[in-house]
Amino acid sequence: MAARQLASGDRYKQLRGVPEPARRSDSTGVDSISKNKSLLTRIAGPQALLQKESKDHPSQEADKRCAKLRDEASSRIQKLAAQMPPRQLLPSPAAPFAFLHNRKCGGSSLRSALWGAASALNLTAIVPCFPPLHDCYRYNVGGIDQSVLDASSVFAGHLSWDAIEDLGAERNTSCFTMLRDPVDMFASYFYHRHPLSFRDKRALSDLTSQDLRRALDLNDTDAPWEWWELGGPANSATRLLSGADISGHVIGHDAVQYVARRKGIPLDLELAKRRLSRCVVGLLSDMPATDKALAHWFPWVPNLAGAALNVNVQRPRKESLQPDVRDLILEYMSLDVKLYEYGLRQFGKQKELIGMLDRQTRPEDDCA
Repeated sequence: MAARQLASGDRYKQLRGVPEPARRSDSTGVDSISKNKSLLTRIAGPQALLQKESKDHPSQEADKRCAKLRDEASSRIQKLAAQMPPRQLLPSPAAPFAFLHNRKCGGSSLRSALWGAASALNLTAIVPCFPPLHDCYRYNVGGIDQSVLDASSVFAGHLSWDAIEDLGAERNTSCFTMLRDPVDMFASYFYHRHPLSFRDKRALSDLTSQDLRRALDLNDTDAPWEWWELGGPANSATRLLSGADISGHVIGHDAVQYVARRKGIPLDLELAKRRLSRCVVGLLSDMPATDKALAHWFPWVPNLAGAALNVNVQRPRKESLQPDVRDLILEYMSLDVKLYEYGLRQFGKQKELIGMLDRQTRPEDDCA
């Protein structure tokens, strides 16, 4: 035994040029290092031994942790992507793009940008107010020559879901829509279209709940067509997506009578939610994230960072409304309130997915 140990020590010195470290053995011949490992395992369990060894190999432990985080991130990305619409690198007649423009949500600037992008890409676009469709008061695609529809790749306007169905199920249509806080949307609509505002110069914050109830009376013939166009502001986003919006041309006070006849027809909120989940969602209150969503799902759409959104920031804030007035608006917009909450969650998932994909392009951040 001693001869073998001496030979081993001499060989170690010859190879390394340093003395071989001493290893103590007990009477059983088991060295103290192995004995201590066995004792630690029996007393504290295997996890304690792993923790002790990880201190001896910190870089390996860090690599394992990073690999685990990357695997978890990849799994989360796949889960989120499965809940989202597919990306559209470029629209075509077979796979067109449709922007469902909900009123008072900053969509006019986007419609202009979409028409410009389509023109630059030599794509046929159906956008009211822009050639070849100069008619600004068109709310569906009915009446447009079928050959033009079949050749069109971009549709944008106050189009309800009916327009997408009119294009045909065989056309794989991608959709985008903008949402806005329902109280803010209602206030914008009021200031822009109701005579109490543009004629009588009354602020929404000065109205009582009785004043507002009279203003919302469907039989009020004092309200012009501009207020009741497409049925007015009541739950407009839900109507847009459930297909219950007014279609075609409804002129003058015929709109009031139309809405009055439809007043008792319930809207399908769950249907609107399902259809919203098929679209990419933008928020007027978060345009930077909306731009990122457009850039990810529709990279052919120009960035809107420099676009002049038609939003008046000088108007009284909703916090200035009397509580009973605000409650009345929330009641009036009750379905849109629920749809907006659903859209917020969808928008949050979009932001999370884009953020995680962005981190994948920076491997150094994987374990930050």
